[in-house]
Amino acid sequence: MADPLNQAVLDYRSEGSANIGRLQTVPVGDGVSQEFKDAVPASTRGYLYPVGIGPQGACSEWYFWNQPTNATYAAVTLVSTYEYSPDAAFLKDALYPYLLQLANFWEDYVGPKEADGKYHFMGSAFEGDWAKDDSLGLAAIRYVLTHTVKFSEQLGVDDSDRAKWKDILAGLPDFPTVVYDGKTVYNRDYTNTDFSTMIGKTIVNLEFIHPFGQLDLESSDAQRQVAIDTLDAMASWEQGNNLAKSYGVAARVGYPARSLQERLRSLIASKMRANLSVEQEGGGLESVAMTDAINAMLLQSTNGTIRLFPNYPAGQKAHFSRLRVQGGFLVSADYDGTDVSGVSLTADNAGGPVTVLNPWPGRTMKVTDATGAAVDASQSNDRYTFTTTAGGHFTLSP
Repeated sequence: MADPLNQAVLDYRSEGSANIGRLQTVPVGDGVSQEFKDAVPASTRGYLYPVGIGPQGACSEWYFWNQPTNATYAAVTLVSTYEYSPDAAFLKDALYPYLLQLANFWEDYVGPKEADGKYHFMGSAFEGDWAKDDSLGLAAIRYVLTHTVKFSEQLGVDDSDRAKWKDILAGLPDFPTVVYDGKTVYNRDYTNTDFSTMIGKTIVNLEFIHPFGQLDLESSDAQRQVAIDTLDAMASWEQGNNLAKSYGVAARVGYPARSLQERLRSLIASKMRANLSVEQEGGGLESVAMTDAINAMLLQSTNGTIRLFPNYPAGQKAHFSRLRVQGGFLVSADYDGTDVSGVSLTADNAGGPVTVLNPWPGRTMKVTDATGAAVDASQSNDRYTFTTTAGGHFTLSP
């Protein structure tokens, strides 16, 4: 399903490189400010993508809105393709070369450390802004450099560049926060001082959570509470672009599950048309993004650990079948409102280790293979790790 999109992103690479030089010839206006042009001189390496591209190197909308992050956004599907369906050739020949160019871009874009020992930059979280250390830019830089370091180590290449990438990662500011109505909330950048201007708008200040995955259920309670308070303060649940954002973010930070479910039901009831499509003004994928939120309530895989029903209301039944998680595993499970059962896992990959958070706290998790034979699993607190075989089918039970 992701292949056509991935191919369009890869087909645009030569244009993305050429856009850096072209930017200097574009008149100010139409989503390009002089400040943005100055921030991306012709000597900048890497790719600069506009907000809209098409197949075979086509461009549907040559605007940038002062956002250098578009090419990084395009990388999310490429990275997810590899993480959810590992393919060594895809990593070596397509994904890593693309990420390497993005790493070069961000290294040039942030420039040297400033007097406070941090790397700073100007950018835009909201379209057309020009602000210091915006949350979207911080998320994009962290996403690219974290994955580039990881994959360069995995491939055994570009070891001389890793020190610089790691130094930038260590020297970036924290995601911006501000106090609003007595609570700490995530701000869009370090320039904005009036959080009330963000109420009801798209939650660009939380995109570091989803799709960039830099805060999740394993993050501290304090960080997750700031995210929950931000969602409540912004009250953007029905803003069109947020069909693809608010609900998926909420599921990934542990927003109260019953309240989240009620919000989803209300939205679906108000937006669903007779043909089961959703009425909203955003792009096509934004119209189906509620599926992502529901799936995230049922199953998540972060930091190498599979979580079953991580944010689903107690007392309500649920079932899912063959949902794909990171590593290329297909998972099925049932929940009767109290207890988890019917858990199975299929290795739709070359096999290897997999880690599952025990869905039966206080009880031992057992693993058997397709023949019913017991499979050894090592335990670390509530996490169980066992080794799979290519195409192998495994059952988990208390």
